[in-house]
Amino acid sequence: MSERVNPSYLHWFHQPKLYILSADKLILETEPYTSMQNMTIDENSGFGLFGDEHSAFEAEIRLQFGFRNRNDECGMLLKLNDDSWFKFGVSSAEKEFNELFCTRFHQSFRDRNLRVIGSGVNTVWLRLMYTRGRAAFSYSLNGDRYITYREITFPDYQGAAAAGIYACSPGNSYFDCTFSQMEIKLMEDEK
Repeated sequence: MSERVNPSYLHWFHQPKLYILSADKLILETEPYTSMQNMTIDENSGFGLFGDEHSAFEAEIRLQFGFRNRNDECGMLLKLNDDSWFKFGVSSAEKEFNELFCTRFHQSFRDRNLRVIGSGVNTVWLRLMYTRGRAAFSYSLNGDRYITYREITFPDYQGAAAAGIYACSPGNSYFDCTFSQMEIKLMEDEK
């Protein structure tokens, strides 16, 4: 059974100046020239929170966003360690469309998958399943029917990982993002 997550119990990795944090949601406003292109956290990092590490879990979240400019983005993070992590979310691309993406960072290697969605879509549900070095990323446009987006295995890594949420504006932009309906379900070997 999934358990709702109170976002105020999560850990900031970079705290924004403008945010509202309650027992059931986080609303934050990004700042210009913030990015999540590496896991080095400094004044130019995106804003967000991480949960505790677990070796097997399923995490789910509802994202609402009001992008203003190209490359604004928000989503989920999965951090295996300092050298291996993922971001899975939505970014603003053109006036007519946004992009759903999953980017893997592993040591100096990076790869990215993209799927175009309409710019009229401003709410997306994301789901992340992690089990000892295996990750599966899914999305939904209605909160009911999920579509598997990407599956990845790290055969040399069997450890725990931490899920998180983030938002950033790499250009001269800012936008509001709401993270709600956060749930986490620990798998059998975590209970």
